Amino acid sequence: MSTTAADYAWVPDHQLHVVATLAHVDQTVDRVIRTVHDYTAQEPLSLKTVVDGDQVQAVVAGIAPLPEAVPRLVADAVTQLRAVLEHTVYAEVQHMLRRSLTAEEERSIEMAASTSLADFEAWLNHRRRRGLPPLQPSAPLAQRIRTLQPFQRREPGEHPLKILVEYTNMAKHRRPTVAAARLGAVHPDAPNPGLAVSQPFERRPQPGSGQPIHVNDIIAMAPRGAYIPFSIWTTV
Repeated sequence: MSTTAADYAWVPDHQLHVVATLAHVDQTVDRVIRTVHDYTAQEPLSLKTVVDGDQVQAVVAGIAPLPEAVPRLVADAVTQLRAVLEHTVYAEVQHMLRRSLTAEEERSIEMAASTSLADFEAWLNHRRRRGLPPLQPSAPLAQRIRTLQPFQRREPGEHPLKILVEYTNMAKHRRPTVAAARLGAVHPDAPNPGLAVSQPFERRPQPGSGQPIHVNDIIAMAPRGAYIPFSIWTTV
């Protein structure tokens, strides 16, 4: 599918860089999805049968290593998403000033992520920013940034911007992103009350649902002698 200039008519010329960055994020996320799909399709859990009295347990005997590319691709994607925010604010300030920024002004440009109004006001009043007209408290750009702040949410710590900043700070400065296989669901292939499972199937699972999975975890249990086919869904 080809695109034309009309497809981007809604984006100001000085913000066209956003299109290419978001396209890169899309491609990176697609690589994550394909890699995770291939990993889960290979049935990464190996099981062993353990007899315990009149019960038979399905126990995790091994977990296939998750490709190291997965957490690094996720970190690449979210880092580029944060870059979109930072680059957008920088380009907007420079466009409004209609001149190049000085070195000190350049260092002052960033996307705030304040969990309280006081913190946001302190951000605006920083000595490097308060001299920039586009970031004056009453300026349209400052007001738009204000509406996107975590403190606008009842639970600021759950705001997407707050999560994005914490996640990228950790991935860039502290340690590599961590990813692991999780047990998404265990359920019988046909309804059977004799099968007890550690993670029932959810019709509308939420992101991050399921449970951590470890070697020697018991994921299913049935009466000894029963034959109950069941399926296992793993997530990452």
